[in-house]
Amino acid sequence: MRSACRSALFTALAFWVLLPTEVMLSLFLSNILVKFAVTFVSISGIYLVKEWLAAD
Repeated sequence: MRSACRSALFTALAFWVLLPTEVMLSLFLSNILVKFAVTFVSISGIYLVKEWLAAD
């Protein structure tokens, strides 16, 4: 939840004068989706390495 709040705050403060609301919303949603994807891949990788090391 904090990540979404930070993303919304960053997007609003960085681009509120330069970009239309629709574009800022698109940036915000894209940012959240990328963060989710990176987190999913990272956590999956951590568990795979943990299992790989335990197998040795």
